[in-house]
Amino acid sequence: MYQAIVAKDDATAQLDAIEGIDNKECFTIVDYDSAAFLAHTTNTFDLLLLNLSDSSLAEQDKILWQVRSSALDIPAEILIFCLNESPLSSHLADGLIHAGRNLYSQVERFYERQSQLLKHKGNSAIDRFLAFAWPRENFQLTPRWQLQENSSYQYPLLACLGILEEQKILAQWQHTDILSAGDLVDRVRQCPRCDSEHLNYVDICPRCKSIDINSSVSLHCFTCGHVGEQGEFQLDTALRCPTCLTQLRHIGVDYDRPLERFHCASCDHRFIEGQVIASCHNGHKQRPDELKERRLYQYVLGPAAEQIASVGRIFDNRALQWGEDTSIENFSWLLRWSNASAQRHQHQHLLLFLNWEGVAEAITQWGEERAMAQIAELQERLHSVIRQTDVFAQIDSDKAVILLCHTSIKWLDQIAAKLASIEAANDDSILKLQVRNFPLPSQDLPENTQQWLLAHANKLELDHVI
Repeated sequence: MYQAIVAKDDATAQLDAIEGIDNKECFTIVDYDSAAFLAHTTNTFDLLLLNLSDSSLAEQDKILWQVRSSALDIPAEILIFCLNESPLSSHLADGLIHAGRNLYSQVERFYERQSQLLKHKGNSAIDRFLAFAWPRENFQLTPRWQLQENSSYQYPLLACLGILEEQKILAQWQHTDILSAGDLVDRVRQCPRCDSEHLNYVDICPRCKSIDINSSVSLHCFTCGHVGEQGEFQLDTALRCPTCLTQLRHIGVDYDRPLERFHCASCDHRFIEGQVIASCHNGHKQRPDELKERRLYQYVLGPAAEQIASVGRIFDNRALQWGEDTSIENFSWLLRWSNASAQRHQHQHLLLFLNWEGVAEAITQWGEERAMAQIAELQERLHSVIRQTDVFAQIDSDKAVILLCHTSIKWLDQIAAKLASIEAANDDSILKLQVRNFPLPSQDLPENTQQWLLAHANKLELDHVI
């Protein structure tokens, strides 16, 4: 027997308005009007039914958002079914209630899978996500067109769960097989500097780059060779050249129309087609072929999600791709092996801890989304200066670690110069790259290298600061 809470906008509405609840012996039904529900703070029920009419769809979306974002004292992953579709129902609810739908079997399957889910004490992004997604057997993560500061699409569920940096997280989860890309929903263009998807395309003069251009019809007199706008040739009711006064009767015989269809008011240049420039709302300008492409997919759970849900970790035995990031688990194993190998063969390696300073100030000034996007852009530049044989792992959104194999401390000046070029390319002075090095081999490296890495990533008093 499952207990269901029904939120409704009409206190007199009958339960029969909710179609498909024909197996009432399987459910204990408690009615609440929507206002009372928002003040209701018990988590003893098993599912939520929204019996709201078309006039209360905004209220329905409000309830969905508050539940999924844990604004109420209700588990964010609770099953929610709606009588009517609203803008967010396909993203945050578990479907519509209709006649013939076996609601009981779906609820039973949900709680069966939830009981199989390994309970994590942590509150990481993947823990929160899988607590919601794993019990849903046919889970799909779908984007929604929703204009924001820089983007035009949002994954509402990720936003509710407090998972920031959607693009980065989705790429990471897809790479590690936590998610698998399904149907392609849309393709949008982004500014390569700030990832803004709010772009204005304008054609400009190819000579002086002015935007003050106009389309016009020009005529060319065959008699004297004069070229001018058609209005100059319009005398009385006939066409006549303003220079030689020849009457132009037949196109192709007396005159023609030049191919140049545009005229620049700034430099008087005539041209066939203008040069197109894409300007984002942050003031960056670039050619259309310089824009980045963002693909919006509908995602489903991948094979690695089952590993995490059942045993709490990913057993990833795949070979690393040259130049790509690796997981902190793989990095920790490789670090321990490299240190032991260096001790045995008297090699020298260099471990670099990277930290972006000024993140809190950047978030305060720009907002969290733009600050994280700026850090992601700077980290992409970092990949352009490190070698393919260098091993890179992301520890946090503002912290990373690099293992430079067969690199001694004497090369530190050259390494510092490369890293300084990344910071010099940063247009904003808020974010500063702080780099600390740790020479290998070292007798101080413990057996639990992963815990040691995480501890030292936050340690400010490491020696040999670049």
